[in-house]
Amino acid sequence: IPEKFLEERPHGDRDIFTVGCLTRWTFDKGIDILLRTWSQFLAGGRSGRLLLAGPGIDGDNDELVAMVAAHGVSDSVELLGPFREPRDFHRSLDVYVSPSRTEGFPNVVAEAMATGLAVVATDVGGTSEVMGSTGILVDNEDADAIAQALGELADDRQRRHQLGVDARARCATEFTIASTEAAVRRAYVDAGATGV
Repeated sequence: IPEKFLEERPHGDRDIFTVGCLTRWTFDKGIDILLRTWSQFLAGGRSGRLLLAGPGIDGDNDELVAMVAAHGVSDSVELLGPFREPRDFHRSLDVYVSPSRTEGFPNVVAEAMATGLAVVATDVGGTSEVMGSTGILVDNEDADAIAQALGELADDRQRRHQLGVDARARCATEFTIASTEAAVRRAYVDAGATGV
């Protein structure tokens, strides 16, 4: 994680519970799961807004626009398109959600954590390795569990804040360039390599 992500930055406007996902338009990223989740979240009598951003995540994507409408959430979902600076996107959020069906090392999760956001994510690929105990992990494709987690965080600002603090601290110690370099060196030494 570049050091710039670890700069202190405010999150959300605190008047409207704001959830976001920065991703790309592909089945594996689970945008359909997140829209189902959001519909369930609002059906529980809650309010908020869902910000979706990334390549292909905009009003010109007819399939996505139709999907948003089909879930009955058009009034509370914003399709923002690509973001040159992810930190600017993260600043507007209270919670980051990663509904992916598959992942390797989810950089977007680490970036959200580094900016001090509480994260709710599906337990796929290396996501649990990145998050540790600093966020809420749910089963893959479990929209109900994501909606429940969002409800809990919407009701508990202090927990949201603490998860964000813990997530940022984890990134500052585990995922900076310096800490990653040190870990790679240790791995080579442990494997018996010389000259590292």
